[in-house]
Amino acid sequence: MRDTAQLRCLLTSHVLPLSNVDAIKAFLRGKRRQRLLEKKREEVALLRDYAPALTQSKYLPDKFFCRVTGRHVPKIEKLVVEHCSGKRFTFGQAKVTGKKQALLDERDPKEEQEAKMKRREANRQMTEKMREMRLKEWEERQMRRKMAMEDGCGEENMEEEEEEEEEEEEEEGEEEEAPTKKRAKR
Repeated sequence: MRDTAQLRCLLTSHVLPLSNVDAIKAFLRGKRRQRLLEKKREEVALLRDYAPALTQSKYLPDKFFCRVTGRHVPKIEKLVVEHCSGKRFTFGQAKVTGKKQALLDERDPKEEQEAKMKRREANRQMTEKMREMRLKEWEERQMRRKMAMEDGCGEENMEEEEEEEEEEEEEEGEEEEAPTKKRAKR
């Protein structure tokens, strides 16, 4: 009967037989395992340095999740330091320490993408409805003008109607522009 006891490395997923001690020792001194072990130590050090703000991502194993900004950051020291010294992070950190904002929880990126697509579709449908309404209003104005010209009401009434319509359009334009204005970058 064969000895089936095996040892599995959690870092590299290598499987070694327990009966071969020389193979286990060689594996422990191996370059690949040493390199991965060093990388894991660096990741742990980064998590310790930026403890409450950065956590291991649940959905993307090669990235950290920033609980301040809600972004995924690659597990590269340079990129983590850049992210944590950036404007968005520093402003978010000030909000968190001032108790104006709570730390964020990571959500599934697939669900977020689906929600984003639904919002885009809803916005597209709303834009299409607005376009149809404007077209309908324009057609109605054209019909009124045509009828007025046929009835011979005169150009005075037409000019007054056009001025009123232009004023209404300007008011609607001002209402639509207000929420879409963006802050100027400094």
